[in-house]
Amino acid sequence: MLFLGDVVLLALVGALLQAWLAPGVEAWRMAVSLAAFPPVLYISGLYERRDLPLDGHYLAQAATAGLIIMGVLAVLFYWVPVLELPRRLLPAEIVAVLLALPSWRMLSARVVGRVNGPVRLVVHGDGPAADALVEAVRDHGDYVVENPVAAVANGVPVSQGVVADATNGAGPSLPSGELLGLARRGYHVTDMVNVYEQATGRLPTEHLSHQWLLSELQPIRGPAYARIRRAIDVVGSLLILAVLGIPTVFVALLQRLEDRGPIFFTQLRVGRDERPFRIYKLRTMRVGADRNGPLWTVEGDPRITRVGRLARLLRLDEVPQLWNVLRGEMCLVGPRPEALGLVRQYESQIPNYHLRHLVKPGVTGWAQICFENTSSVEAVKRKLEYDLYYIRHMGPVFDLRIMLRTVAVVLSGKGSR
Repeated sequence: MLFLGDVVLLALVGALLQAWLAPGVEAWRMAVSLAAFPPVLYISGLYERRDLPLDGHYLAQAATAGLIIMGVLAVLFYWVPVLELPRRLLPAEIVAVLLALPSWRMLSARVVGRVNGPVRLVVHGDGPAADALVEAVRDHGDYVVENPVAAVANGVPVSQGVVADATNGAGPSLPSGELLGLARRGYHVTDMVNVYEQATGRLPTEHLSHQWLLSELQPIRGPAYARIRRAIDVVGSLLILAVLGIPTVFVALLQRLEDRGPIFFTQLRVGRDERPFRIYKLRTMRVGADRNGPLWTVEGDPRITRVGRLARLLRLDEVPQLWNVLRGEMCLVGPRPEALGLVRQYESQIPNYHLRHLVKPGVTGWAQICFENTSSVEAVKRKLEYDLYYIRHMGPVFDLRIMLRTVAVVLSGKGSR
């Protein structure tokens, strides 16, 4: 609904601006100048949330979208002469759209809230899995957790309700007859894993049964997807190198001048099927920084050089990994490759950690864009939940979504410490 409303609104804005400021310009030229808005809004994450309060996170996303849009429009108006767009249209178009779209989104949030309302959730079970599900949806505006006894006692039919089975071997909190009664009233009975991942974009790693893993976690998408994925990896890597190759070399030379150490940082990382490979990145820390100090990078880490901070901010330290992609050891999208020693530690402490090695690691990934750098085992557990969600849903469309969202992450500087 948001996307279709944006398209209609952009068409109206384009028609009004054309009639007012550029009556001689063909409609297709106006359409081209406005076509950048929907993909930029998507890259900035403004199609990801159904409830749209004016909180700091939403305003930051909107500001990022505005900056990208202004840059794209400046290129179209000033550097693409074939469009022949009057330059006086640029400020008018930016002001009109950036006023119209937020107004439409506030209105749509009110309409959706009144028409659909939140999902009424009954958690069936009493144990760690049930507690994890309640905690996951506690701050999610799409769900309201109902008391199971009250849900049974209330005889009014529901139009939108879910019963999530979170027994996990702890025994049901409702007799089977009352559970069937909820199903007859219109509640959709499903597994807690389905509700958990829909609400959070993660999988509850500590509450996945062996039966569920065997039946649901199937990352193999067939030879056609493998060929498409490989072609995207090769072409995408070459394009990125063509754009970022010279800035990366310049930053690498500056790093060399700063402390006379090696340009590249290499380390054994764990890939698909737990096969080790040597990863390549621009060195951003002082020589010998990994001999002492924490294994994780922390905020304001003193081991990072001045040039290294610039490289991390611009993500240029990641560019040499494209060599690993071209060699077939990594993909553009996938779980982050971890050091061999850390993997052994995590596998002994985190349930199902080995499952992230079902696929090749990636330069970017679902966990990387949804969660910042990890600095504790608990944070690694949360990141693993995102990785397993990606493995379950991986495909060309999801990969494209992640690559587009990565653009916004890079521009915002999120997780670049």
